[in-house]
Amino acid sequence: MAREKSKPSLHPIEKCPTGIQGLDEITGGGLPRGRPTLVCGGPAARRSCPWSSLSTALSSSRRRASM
Repeated sequence: MAREKSKPSLHPIEKCPTGIQGLDEITGGGLPRGRPTLVCGGPAARRSCPWSSLSTALSSSRRRASM
């Protein structure tokens, strides 16, 4: 079954680049700014690795992150 292309949003979501190349690529430029992001996956899906890198990058740039 073919998926329909989604229409562009009238109000584009502002993105916040993470500085993690692969994550920024698959999220279309970063995480939504000012919004929570839920990361799901089964056991051993390596969900925590990008967040460890992100929190380190944000703390070194003196920006805030909440996990």
